[in-house]
Amino acid sequence: MKKILILMLAVLTASATLYAADPVEKAINQAIKAKKKELKKGGWELFGTSQTLDMVLYDYYDKLLRTGGNYTEQMGNGDNSANKTLLHQKTLVDAARSYAQKTSSQVEGMVTDELKSIEKKEVEDFNSMFSSKIQQSIGGQLQEKYSVIRESKNNPGYYEMQTYFLVDESKAQQVRKEAMQAVLEKTKFGQGTRESLVNAAGAPVK
Repeated sequence: MKKILILMLAVLTASATLYAADPVEKAINQAIKAKKKELKKGGWELFGTSQTLDMVLYDYYDKLLRTGGNYTEQMGNGDNSANKTLLHQKTLVDAARSYAQKTSSQVEGMVTDELKSIEKKEVEDFNSMFSSKIQQSIGGQLQEKYSVIRESKNNPGYYEMQTYFLVDESKAQQVRKEAMQAVLEKTKFGQGTRESLVNAAGAPVK
């Protein structure tokens, strides 16, 4: 019996050492702790799942932090609705819109020099078309992870919701490049600018 107890203690000690030596595990738990504090302070509660908050947050941050930066975060907001199902749909639309705007802004920032010779109105129209195309196409790449909800502070009987997604950038990259190529077919941009725009669309979204 004594040998068994010593063996069990050795196994537990070894497991604790490995856990402490895993920087990703440490980062995951720090992220969970910070997010739980943030949600509690904001009065948010988990919505639409039987899992605990610790469970959904661990799954979320484990995937986000263990993939070498292949996944990015995207959140969608919804408010001013007493219908929680409709509110959830609002968060999906908002997440796609936010991702599209972020992508469009990043692309424009990466090719500023190439766009200097193009009229401002044409650039604005291009950005609008590209953002709209991304919003239409990116939905399939938004991996919904969890939602939180709270009562509206300003409108009694109404709710606010946040839904958190992860985007697999290795797959979303192709979606962005195809969206860019589709939009470029409707423009008069020069070949050099077109190539720069396609390359910028394929860059990791930050």
